[in-house]
Formats: sequence, structure tokens, C-alpha cells
Amino acid sequence: MGVKYLDTSICQGNYYTNYGANIDSAGVYTLYNGCDSVILTLSINPIYNDTIYAEICQGETYTQFDFNENTSGFYTKNLQTINGCDSIVNLSLIVSPLPNIPQNLSIYNIATNNIEIGWQGDAESYNIYRDDSLIANVNVTNYWDNFNMIDGETYCYKVKAKNSNGCESAFSDTICYTYLGLENIERTNISTKLYPNPTEGKAKLEIEGLNSEADVLVYDMVGRIVQTHKINKGTSELDIDLSGCSKGVYSIRIMNDSISQTKKLIVQ
Repeated sequence: MGVKYLDTSICQGNYYTNYGANIDSAGVYTLYNGCDSVILTLSINPIYNDTIYAEICQGETYTQFDFNENTSGFYTKNLQTINGCDSIVNLSLIVSPLPNIPQNLSIYNIATNNIEIGWQGDAESYNIYRDDSLIANVNVTNYWDNFNMIDGETYCYKVKAKNSNGCESAFSDTICYTYLGLENIERTNISTKLYPNPTEGKAKLEIEGLNSEADVLVYDMVGRIVQTHKINKGTSELDIDLSGCSKGVYSIRIMNDSISQTKKLIVQ
């Protein structure tokens, strides 16, 4: 009578059925094959049923574990482990929308080695690019860029919106400015008056000495632009209505290529 030793494995959930056996658990078994006996060492290879939770941005495709999905949903793949056992991989996929593209990118102020840009948007934060290089991330809709400008050099800016999931919008339009240096900028003195101040919402801005078109920008307490106005050469009055805005201190900035003046308005 002979003895045969056998080491083998099966996948979890299957049965070992050779030599008349019907075994589904790991262990050492003695089986009989006619006059011979078989010492079986049986191991069980696990199968898996895992769920992956993933999030991608709109326009991207999830491609891990042989998936190729770009819409939110629940997906299943039957895969094989390294031991050849079938396993199930589930994918719970969320596709996050992209934030809105920033609009109306403008240069609002220019000073020695400083350029202020501003835009309109509703995102949680914004990535600022100068000449295709990322230079800042801010959570307001304006940015002062302070660096050593070169006289006669042109600098170009563009902005991407970003949400809490890390998804970015496409680029805004690009705006460029050629720095001329303060010696080339003619500064014009204007006289302004803002009243009533404090106000319950409505105020009047009086202007004297405006020799060219200008922008009037209204900033809230955290630096967001809440209103924009255009005033023409010779304009003497502008009505500002913040009745629908929260109480607080607002900044009123009058500016063009030759002037920049800011006044505070208290809404109570």
C-alpha cells in the first residue's frame, strides 16, 4: 500500500472532489485511491467582493481596475486574482461638476510693481496665472500682484475657478498689460464726496475733475466686487444702491489709467 502526498488549493466557495472527496475547508486530509492513500493538504484561495468609492471631475474618466467610466453610478467588474479565482470589484463613482468659468477679467489698478486684477465668479477659490505660470490661489474675486515689473514688459493674466473637490474650470479670457512705469503715467487729481455716510443702503458719489472715462468698483467686507459702474468724462454724480446688501463697510474705488481713489461707505 503506497502513500501519495498532495498539496493543492481551491477557490473560496468551491469544493475539492478528487478521490471521492467533497471538501470546502482548508486542512490536511487522508483520502484513499484503491489500495493507496493520499495525504491531501488543501488551502483555500480567497475571493473578493470589494467596493471602491471614487470621485472624478467632469470631463475625466475613471480607468482603474479595468473600469472606463465617466458618469456617476454604481458599476461592477468580475476580475481574477493572482490565484485565478474570480472576484467582484464594485465602483461607486461620483462625477463632480466643474465650477463656472470666471467672467469679465479686468485690470483694476496699477501702481509701482503692483497690478490689481479682478473678475466675476461664484467659486470657492481661484487659481491666478501670470504668463502661464500659477502664482496664487485666492478665495476672493480680485488679486494684487506685487513683483518687480520691467518697464516696457507685457504681462498676461488668466484665472481658473476651483471648487472644494479640486475640480477646476477652463481658463478665463486672458488680459494683458504693458508696464510703462510710474514716470510714464499721468496722475490726475479729482475731488470726490460720498454721502450720506453711514447710509441705510443708498448713497450718492459726487465727482469733480474727471477728465476721462473711469470705473467705479464696489467691494464688500471680504474684497469681493459686488457692483461695477462706468462713468464718462465730465460725470459729476453717481447713485450707488446697496439696499439689498448686508450691513457693513464697503469700499468704493474710482479708477482708470491715471487715477485710483478709494472711499469707505458704511451700510447700517
